[in-house]
Order: sequence, then structure tokens, then C-alpha cells
Amino acid sequence: MITAKVDNRELMSSLNRLSHMTGKPLDMLVRQSARRVCVNLSRTIAPFGFGESARAMGESAVRADYKVSTETAEAGFLQSVIDITGQRKNITRTLTSKRTGKPYVIDWKEITMQPSRVYKHHQGRRSKITGRVTGGGSAKGSRDKNIGRWKANEQTVTTDAVKEKAMQKAIKRVGLAKHAYSRAALSLGGTRGIPTWVKKSRRKPMAGGTTIINTKHGYIIRIENNLPYASRLLSRSGEMSAMKREAGFLKQEVARNLTRRWKS
Repeated sequence: MITAKVDNRELMSSLNRLSHMTGKPLDMLVRQSARRVCVNLSRTIAPFGFGESARAMGESAVRADYKVSTETAEAGFLQSVIDITGQRKNITRTLTSKRTGKPYVIDWKEITMQPSRVYKHHQGRRSKITGRVTGGGSAKGSRDKNIGRWKANEQTVTTDAVKEKAMQKAIKRVGLAKHAYSRAALSLGGTRGIPTWVKKSRRKPMAGGTTIINTKHGYIIRIENNLPYASRLLSRSGEMSAMKREAGFLKQEVARNLTRRWKS
């Protein structure tokens, strides 16, 4: 989760000047400014940008994760495995404690022809910290660096067609962290500047939002991205970059209004 506060002194100074110069209410200008910050944050959070390259980067990450969580084989071969073993789920490796003799890692592969099962398994393997699938397909890759210990390599096994169908469902969710900021922008007046592939309403509606606080020192708007792994996708420098972009825009607005006054 990330909470960005629009209470930057430089921003507020420019907004106060604009309010005085244009006669527009300060609260309205603050909301407009915060909306633009939401757009900037949506652009900055990974995958960076609004173009097709950003979308492709996110899709590549999904495909890479599915290589870890799912294997494929011909339907006939999978059926023969079920016929021979008499079961769909088979243990492929067990790591046992030398001290207690009890297993501490059990790897397994589960044969399924249901796209929903492949998708659910993939979602279950995603880290709540990074949003990516953890663990690996080999002994070396099964040691999870985040938790510092071996992690079970649990995989579904299906056909290429079933895997692709499940994967396409996940690919449609690419840009979820960006979408959270589009929801925040919507709560402040609109999503202008955010491309359709980011702001489509197929994603969680409560992933992002805003809170307006009116203090004796001025207005503060909190912009929230409630995804648990959002902080891994947006650095502090990235957050500050979004603020600086808006500060630059406001300076230009102040300069334009000064020019209009001189000409009049």
C-alpha cells in the first residue's frame, strides 16, 4: 500500500498564486492538481509509461511467471500418466530434515484440464510482497531469497491451449497498480490522460482512492494505492518525480497567467 500526500509547499504556493490570479476557488484548484498527480503516479508506477511497451512489459512478466507455475504436455500423455498412476497429483521431490526425519519441502505436479484451476493456482503462488510468482523449477531455483529458505515447487500441468486460456485471463489484469491511481483520479474529477487499457473497470474498484483534509494550514489530499505490493512497484524517487512534474506544470500556469496580465 502507498499513501502519497499532496501537501508540498511548492505546489501549495503555486496553487495559492493561481487562485489569487484567476479568482478560482483554492479547493477546486487543489483537487485538479491532485488529479494530475494521480495521472503522473499511474504513469510512473511499474510497468513505467502508458504506451504499448509498458503493457508488453507487464504481459511478459505474466508469461514468465506462468513458466514457473505451469508446465505443458500433450493431452494424450497426461491422460496416460493418470491411467498409470491412478491420480492427478504426484509428488516429484521431498526434502527431509536430517534431525527429525520429517519432510520440510514437498514438490508436486497436478494434472488439470481446467483453465480456472490453472489460473487459481497461479494466483495462489503470487507473492503478496512483490506480486510475482516465487520459487522455481529446479533445486537451485527453489530457494526463495525473500524468506531465506527452501520453498516447495508446486506446479499445474496441462495442455498449451488450456495454459494460454488461463494466462490470457491474467494478462487482462496487467496494469492493476496503475488502475488503482486511475480510480483515485476518477474520484477527483476524471481520468483524462490515462489510456483505456489502464482505466478499464474490469479491475478491483477499491484498489485506489483519495481523502481530502482541510487543515488550518491549507488543504491536504491523500492519494492511496491499496494493493499490498504497490510499494515494490513505485520507489520514493518515482513518487517525488510525479510531484515535481506537477510542480513544473503549475509554474508554467503561473507564468502564462502573468503573461496574460501584462498583455492586458
